[in-house]
Amino acid sequence: MKKIKISMITVLYNKPEIEGSIVNAIADYDTYESAVGVAEGLTRAGYEVEMFGIDKNNIADIRKIRSDGIFNLIEWTGSDMIYALEAFNLVQRLDIPYTGSDAKGLLWSVDKIRMKKRFGELDIPSPKHQIFITGEEKKDKSLRFPLIIKPVYEHCGIGISQESVVSDVKKIKGKIKEGVAKFSQPMIAEEYIDGTELHVTIIETKGRPWILPPAEVCFSNINGALPIMTYDMKWDDKSPEYTLADVMKVPALPDSVMRELQLVARKCYIKMGARDYSRLDVRLHGNKPYVLEINNNPGIDFDPDSGITVSARKAGLDWPGLLTNIVSEAHVA
Repeated sequence: MKKIKISMITVLYNKPEIEGSIVNAIADYDTYESAVGVAEGLTRAGYEVEMFGIDKNNIADIRKIRSDGIFNLIEWTGSDMIYALEAFNLVQRLDIPYTGSDAKGLLWSVDKIRMKKRFGELDIPSPKHQIFITGEEKKDKSLRFPLIIKPVYEHCGIGISQESVVSDVKKIKGKIKEGVAKFSQPMIAEEYIDGTELHVTIIETKGRPWILPPAEVCFSNINGALPIMTYDMKWDDKSPEYTLADVMKVPALPDSVMRELQLVARKCYIKMGARDYSRLDVRLHGNKPYVLEINNNPGIDFDPDSGITVSARKAGLDWPGLLTNIVSEAHVA
């Protein structure tokens, strides 16, 4: 592992799309806002900073970066994943330190088919699931209702609504066919885990995983809404769901649960391509944790009430301190 002292850092991000899906454009704009927040935080921490936005037509411009390091905020997923992989591979070839995972770690994080396969290989506790290519496939008899349906290559809640949780065979077939048609990709059906939802952030200290205190997503139960992170809950400020999960807190968890969470988080971080910072989305059913997803290079939000900042603050890190920690662990591939 090659480390270099970093004085000037480039904040690399994908620009919001002018054309295309409004759903993706909103998520892209969030990436831009994060890039601004990261740049401001790094400046406060004493770094010389430049922002470097790219789109699908000028990814090769990454070769022009001449700083000491890169804070990589590229977040193309879904049908745009190929552009993210191209960008990640170019970053890796620059021979300068960069934050976050490499292209392989990205794939394990954004491709739910690969992710679930890897969870199984590592014995990571995760909800039982089935991949559907068309919706005509028969449901595995061992899969128990209710099920939650998601696109396999999306993130940021894209494709997830209150109607994504289904309780019978007829509804699952209809929902999957609808998703395949809308997103042009397979869908995953996994057993819905009722329980507390946690964001478990992992950063590093001296090259070793540092599991921060987990942050609980505090769902409000209004009009019978299910406690799931839907797209509307995350992004649509005109939706009645928008304020149903806008509070995060660090809960008091039994020591046995914390030990189990730390073991699972450490294994995921080491074995699933994470670097510098990562996040697990976890559901606690009783005291048993189930890993829903790993997010390598997760959205990093300077909002004081976001999961990563709530967890970092509990661990004694302010915003510039969190970013400094991430940059200090960055290294050349």
